[in-house]
Amino acid sequence: MADLPHLPVAADLEAVAAAKPLRSLLPPVAAEGGGGGGYSGGGGGASPTLAEAGGGGGLYCSGAILSSSVSTAIGNGQVIITPICGPGAITGNAPLCVGSTEALNDTPSGGTWVSVNTTIATIDGSGNVTGLAPGTDTIYYIVLSDCGTVDTVVATLAVNASSSAGIISGSLTLCVGTSTTLMETLSGGTWSASNTNASITAGGLVTGVAVGTDIITYTNSCGLATTTAVVTINPAPTAGTITGSVFTVCAGSTITLADAASGGTWSSSNTAVATDGGGTVYGVSGGTATIVYTVSGPCGTVTATQAITVNPLPSAGTITGTISVCAGAAPFTLGDAVAGGTWSSSNTAVATITVGPPGGVVTPVSAGTTTITYSVSNSCGTSTTTQVITINPPPSAGSISGPSTVCMGGAPITLTDAVTGGTWSASNTNATVAGGTVTAVATGTDTIKYTVTNGCGANTATLLVSIDTVPTTAGTITGIDSLCTGTGHTVTLTDLTTGGVWSCSNTKATVAGGVVTGVAAGMDTVIYTVSNACGSISATFPIKVKTCPSEVNTITNPANDLAIYPNPASDELTIMMDEGSFSSFTITNSLGQVLIRDQQLNGSKTSVNIRSLPSSAIYYITFKGQSGTSVKRFVKM
Repeated sequence: MADLPHLPVAADLEAVAAAKPLRSLLPPVAAEGGGGGGYSGGGGGASPTLAEAGGGGGLYCSGAILSSSVSTAIGNGQVIITPICGPGAITGNAPLCVGSTEALNDTPSGGTWVSVNTTIATIDGSGNVTGLAPGTDTIYYIVLSDCGTVDTVVATLAVNASSSAGIISGSLTLCVGTSTTLMETLSGGTWSASNTNASITAGGLVTGVAVGTDIITYTNSCGLATTTAVVTINPAPTAGTITGSVFTVCAGSTITLADAASGGTWSSSNTAVATDGGGTVYGVSGGTATIVYTVSGPCGTVTATQAITVNPLPSAGTITGTISVCAGAAPFTLGDAVAGGTWSSSNTAVATITVGPPGGVVTPVSAGTTTITYSVSNSCGTSTTTQVITINPPPSAGSISGPSTVCMGGAPITLTDAVTGGTWSASNTNATVAGGTVTAVATGTDTIKYTVTNGCGANTATLLVSIDTVPTTAGTITGIDSLCTGTGHTVTLTDLTTGGVWSCSNTKATVAGGVVTGVAAGMDTVIYTVSNACGSISATFPIKVKTCPSEVNTITNPANDLAIYPNPASDELTIMMDEGSFSSFTITNSLGQVLIRDQQLNGSKTSVNIRSLPSSAIYYITFKGQSGTSVKRFVKM
């Protein structure tokens, strides 16, 4: 076989990696045997093709190139040779450190070694590779087979810096008896542990042996740099034992449990029976529940348990039976579905109770109420249920209060009775009554009744009511409309309607039984009022009181000779005065707003239409004239 020529660098090695023929780069091989000869075969790694050489006899390749032996067959003057073809795997120590040299090997020998990245590593013709800088290089081993094909094998070579041991990664926490694999950014180094708390294999598998910590060291392949990581080996958790003074609790109460193991959580297997909050067990209802104390950690979860019994609270049930009887009634029996309790009465002056059988026997004593109590006890306490028993007296209707007169056409009257629960009725049809409200139907009288009934009988209270009409007229006052002041100067007024009452609107005059006496000069209004329970109506009569000439006193303030009537008025207001005293008037309301302005007065008597003024209000009328200014107040009905 001829020597390999110098090969090009990385760009042409791609053709080698792709097993392309490199005949253009290689010299021809001389044929053994007869006439012309040449190369036959595919790319590297492929099986050569059997071909016939030119001339008589020649060299042939046949079959897969996998064997290192050569066999010869003679037939028709031909020699068939199975040559040695195909390199094996590259072997040697890797990775490589910067500045160190390692020998790489491959078979068959005689091939060519090539480094792709000569800044990382170089390799000589004997396979001695030298690390130049940290990084990764690709090493090719190239063999030219006897069949004229190029075969290659490729290896990746790591070159480590002698001053770096890389970085350890992976889980640094484990439990006793568990393992985890640590990893390193640089390969080829060795692992070790600082103590016996953990062990580690050459592949980085660390196993927890004892509780504590251990320092894991990784030494790079050059033996010149190390890196460390601390692993923590945790113990398996323990839940301890639940302790307490008692393991029985009443519903509605609590007991306290404890556990020497810290950091756990409490729970209940049946929260309808008992709940647990931080070791405090609360009884919910009768039954049993398992209290669980759970301790968890990185190495697992364990629990401790304790059965708890919850005793129910006693129940007194419900009292059944008669709850209302009359005073003097025969004893009666109360019952309760829960047996074994005791009976009592809060007011033995009203009723007493004794234990049956059966139940509790109640004996009425007097009218009133008492509370019957039934009590049931157990180890968790006492429960009671109660029932109010009423001993009814004979009924009382009380007394009816309210007006005794109702008016025809007027508002109804309301009667009341301090005793509740009764019914109202009328003895005849002159009035109706509903709920104590009496309405007039016809004039006359009627007896209103209030009847109270209970299980012990009935009782009735009564009130005689008169049905009247509202007075419709006060008649007409007649007589002289002026008089002098002084003793002996009187006039008598009359009204045909009887039963009325006489009065004056101011102090200019007095009246008694219709006889008017002048007191001071000025205007006054005599009033005759007829009243009954249904209302009143009045007739008025203006009268002028003068100072007679024979008297010493004279009028010094003409304003006193001014009068207005009727007051209150509805449609029309009459003004009486000494003629010439005032010439005009103005009407204002209580807010000072002018409603009628500067109206002229006609002589001694002037009528004013006030229908346009709002009703139910107070007004002021201001007079002006020779006598000065005077203000009067009147009411519009």
